Amino acid sequence: MKFEKSLSLCLVVYSFLIFGCKNPLSQKSEERTLAPFQKSAVTLVGSADKKINAVTFQQLSGNLKMKGDEPTSLNVTLQAASMASSDSKLNVKLKEKSFFEVQKYPTVTFQSDHFEKIENSSGKNFTVKGELNVKGKVTPVSAPATMSVENNEVILAIQLAVSKEEWTKMFLEAPDGFFSQSVDVIAKLTFPQNPKTESKKKE
Repeated sequence: MKFEKSLSLCLVVYSFLIFGCKNPLSQKSEERTLAPFQKSAVTLVGSADKKINAVTFQQLSGNLKMKGDEPTSLNVTLQAASMASSDSKLNVKLKEKSFFEVQKYPTVTFQSDHFEKIENSSGKNFTVKGELNVKGKVTPVSAPATMSVENNEVILAIQLAVSKEEWTKMFLEAPDGFFSQSVDVIAKLTFPQNPKTESKKKE
């Protein structure tokens, strides 16, 4: 009799565990929001007259959203006045009206909610598609991106080449003295692995 009672109790507990509880492995991954470290940077690299020119945005903010180990969206805001270059004349020129006009347009933004995974490639390689807003002009862009994890940090690297023709559509002057053919926009964004989980409040 004791054996039968024990067996019945075990069956009840087992049924509760199987049917009454949600299996954590079957639950969908929650979306996480990561904010970039201060050491993240976005740099413009061009070449003119056999000289390499680099301009770095030193102040930025934004977030990367991930579901599981896959990125789902990215938002980046650059403070235009934070541009810095070893060439003081170029640094001043880029902040003036003909180019970024930082007093009137203090920020440059990039927004994307489309990460397309590149199949048959090593590592986490994606094509990121989004909108670049410079001086109130929105330009659709597509660029390769690579994601890696190092020292408990998520590192997202994006590189976009902007041609001279595309540059002149955004600005009033050609990039004379900055680059000849194209300029590379190189973003290295580093995010800590202590994400905030997006949760919906129950009404």
